[in-house]
Amino acid sequence: MRFFVFIILLLLFASFADAQFSFSEWDSLYSNDKLECKACEFNSTYNDYSPVVLNNGHILFSSDRINPKTREAALANNENIYEYNPKSGKSKYSYFYNSDDHTAIGGNSANGKIILIYKAIYNGNIYFSNGNSQKDKLRKFISPGLAVNNDDYCEQSAAIWTNYIVFSSARKEDPNDFDLYFAMLDENYKVDKVNPIAELNTENPEVDVRFTADGILTFSVKNGAYYKPYYSKFDGVSWSTPEEIPFIPDEYAESSIRDFVLYDSSFYFSANNVESEQFDIFVSTIKKDSIFPEPDTLAEILPDTLTPFDQKLQDLQETLDSMEFKPYRAFVQVGAYQFVRTIDEFKSRFPAFSSTALVVEEETEVAPGENTIIRYMIDKTYYTLKEAAIRQQEALQQQADPANLYESLVDAFIAVYDSRDVRIVIFFNLEKKEFKILVGDEVVYF
Repeated sequence: MRFFVFIILLLLFASFADAQFSFSEWDSLYSNDKLECKACEFNSTYNDYSPVVLNNGHILFSSDRINPKTREAALANNENIYEYNPKSGKSKYSYFYNSDDHTAIGGNSANGKIILIYKAIYNGNIYFSNGNSQKDKLRKFISPGLAVNNDDYCEQSAAIWTNYIVFSSARKEDPNDFDLYFAMLDENYKVDKVNPIAELNTENPEVDVRFTADGILTFSVKNGAYYKPYYSKFDGVSWSTPEEIPFIPDEYAESSIRDFVLYDSSFYFSANNVESEQFDIFVSTIKKDSIFPEPDTLAEILPDTLTPFDQKLQDLQETLDSMEFKPYRAFVQVGAYQFVRTIDEFKSRFPAFSSTALVVEEETEVAPGENTIIRYMIDKTYYTLKEAAIRQQEALQQQADPANLYESLVDAFIAVYDSRDVRIVIFFNLEKKEFKILVGDEVVYF
């Protein structure tokens, strides 16, 4: 019976295995009680808010907590940026992002490569930084120009999607009345002209702008006593009518919801405690146990019919459990090249993938002056190891297909992330009987 329930649940939630969930899918998960929301473990007894996730899985956030290095609290109405490492479970004051000025997270780009910070200097300005590697940390912060950072006004937050920037600025007589503005970035990330977004601006403040990976703008609007999160989509000409994000848990109905950010299969937001008015950061994720049984329950369901594939899957799960690594989402990588720069070029070299939906991810430079490595991934997110492993076996066959015009390494693997965004690599090759996990440079066999 449990086996059939497992199959039904797989079919029911197959639509939620896309690369990124749509807002309607999040709403459906919420309506069916498939989401769990919890306070982030890096919150303190002070205000913590405005999270962004770096490409290495670390989380940057703003806080007015005591600086652990100096044991001094932030100045009144001041704040600093901290960096949380999910692997170590520790937060540290970021000397790179902070300065002597009042400093906070101002936003980021949709691809996660650019961090925007707020500084109180000149009434409040927004600056860009690319902080994804040690080399990038040598670069200076840059300003998008006076069109954005007009010294007569206060800029509150900003977000970038492709070559668009949207920012929140107080440009009316009331210094607390923030509106949204839109501009195009040139190749140097400079802006010459900005325009207010008439479709989104109201008599109330609009703040905390962010973009999702597919270009949906999220922001918060003061609605009565509280801020509530909204979203809108730009079609190249105009913005869609803003709608309130419906899948925020009911227990936050009498809280201000700010800094809403969507990261793949989880979303973060800041909310204030009704009694203390203190802000904390929260994360919502899918209740995995309510969707799929753990893979090792297959042994209980079909003890006499386990295939070699299922047996190795069970071994894999036991190994991950011993490592205290709980899979959260998985992807299948089918190649990584320096000189194959586009999906079309990849498919022309390897026709076996001509009908496969792919996406590319860029890594940082291998060495100074060298080209970046482009990773080619199957455009689908998997939420069970079994689904990912089945697709990986198919990808191995595609790599070995004689139809390919160039010799390809038959090395497709599964890239798995846990709820902390820690990444491991799994080689699961039934034909070659190659079963290993890479954790950084460490190899673990199963």
